[in-house]
Amino acid sequence: MQFFKQFIALVVPFLSLCVNAQGSPSTLVEVQKSEPVVKFDYRAKGKFYSNANGSTSEGVIIQWSADYQKTLMQNLRLSFNGGVYFESDRTQDFFVDSDSGNRLNLNHAMIEWTPNNNILLQAGALDQNSTFERDLLLGSGTFPAALQTFDFNYKNLNYGLTLEQAIPTSRTYSTKAVESEPTPTLFFEELFLDYKISKYSNFKLNLGYFAFYDLPSQVAEDSSVHGNLVGRLGPNDSYFIYPFQGWSVTSSYNNRFMKEFGFSIKYEFVSNVKAPVNVAQANALSFNLDQYRAFSQTTYEVLFFEQEQHAAPSYYLDDLFGYSNRFGWGLGAKHKFNKSDFYIGFEWVESQIIEITPEQADQRTIQIYLGVDNA
Repeated sequence: MQFFKQFIALVVPFLSLCVNAQGSPSTLVEVQKSEPVVKFDYRAKGKFYSNANGSTSEGVIIQWSADYQKTLMQNLRLSFNGGVYFESDRTQDFFVDSDSGNRLNLNHAMIEWTPNNNILLQAGALDQNSTFERDLLLGSGTFPAALQTFDFNYKNLNYGLTLEQAIPTSRTYSTKAVESEPTPTLFFEELFLDYKISKYSNFKLNLGYFAFYDLPSQVAEDSSVHGNLVGRLGPNDSYFIYPFQGWSVTSSYNNRFMKEFGFSIKYEFVSNVKAPVNVAQANALSFNLDQYRAFSQTTYEVLFFEQEQHAAPSYYLDDLFGYSNRFGWGLGAKHKFNKSDFYIGFEWVESQIIEITPEQADQRTIQIYLGVDNA
């Protein structure tokens, strides 16, 4: 009931806006009628973990996904992206992802409606990371959700507001709730702006507020081995000591300073206002250098990060950075051929624990991957 009350309180004022909203043309392009479009993505990845306790894990991951888009009527579109995920030679321990290695993978399945040029409404199973790119809050995950975006332009400035109401789930799309536990919910509101400084450079800023409610005991139990502060009353009765509610900020600057080269700087910050300040924050700073050629593009990345113990629920974070209670750095490179959309790359991440816990240790993660987009 709490979910629906807050959903109505957030959405109803903007439904009236949908009827009367006026504004200049924006980036929300009106959808035209068309035949279904189907594309395929392929990806293979080799993954290696090691930690200070001497544990290692090696694996090969194969992913195949299909992207289907169908315009049902003017300004109403159906979109689906999903496939299969295979992983071999996994090590089941505290230091790697403990979800099922082989599974059907749903990235998103949603319906989109653009009542006018300034409003986009989405509902269904939404990919959280691609929607908001908030790696320190939700590294991955597809949640049942409703999303409302209000987008406007003024000269070189694009700005707006995004609202989301979601039900956090696991990779098997279960809420993990047991017995009489309430359904977990996530509310996220974000202001955004994108200022075009020149033809070759722009600055982006996103300011958001998040609130998780009623996260299940099993999510708390799984998060405890990855750095979160969790209490236990008994079997199947774990709980987060502090709730997760607070602010997130993302800013970036992009500049194509030469025909052959460009660079970008990105900073992300998360603060959980419900936890003590010494365990409640996360930061990440990345530098990218892009090299453009006639038939290909290469991107080089350097990343520095810190994810304190209780900034975000560890269950929903990416294992590449070791979940929570860690700081470290990473290197990466990706080379893509423009005509074929074939790419190859690697990622190397070194992470150290902040507070000593029985379940965690300093960790190294190396990934080598290749694939094809939009085949």
